Amino acid sequence: MNKSISLAQQVRQKITKRIIFGSVLFVCMFIITTIYDLYVNIHQLSASLNSTSSELSNYITSQELIDNQQAVFFRLKKMSEGSIIYQWIQPNDVLVTPTAFKKVLLRPSLSWNYFYKIPSVGVENIGYLKFSGSLLNDSSMIRSLLIRASILLLFLLGH
Repeated sequence: MNKSISLAQQVRQKITKRIIFGSVLFVCMFIITTIYDLYVNIHQLSASLNSTSSELSNYITSQELIDNQQAVFFRLKKMSEGSIIYQWIQPNDVLVTPTAFKKVLLRPSLSWNYFYKIPSVGVENIGYLKFSGSLLNDSSMIRSLLIRASILLLFLLGH
């Protein structure tokens, strides 16, 4: 039995398929641009941390050479009052040595770690720097994500 479909039903089916296709494309565009923004934010964070770690590395090295570790800990404590935690891991501390230096290591909870190896002076190993924080503390990224999510929600409620 071959049922014939009326012209009105054919047009309705075509329009429905195009609306679904357009909606899927819109959601895909939303996801891709959100992932791209996350990538850009991580890249900018990495560049900023690399610059900061280079400066801190020089400071720590100079203070270590004159045996003034308390000044280093005081400065790191002051710097950690913001959203990023700064730590100096000395070579004799019992911690796992990081596998990747100068890279932002992102966790599923959107928290991150960044490790920077302090260059050795002669044969003396000075240790490394560890920075940690959360992408959820980045207000501009959260604002952008909320705007996109509201647009997506309005789009989906409109259909």
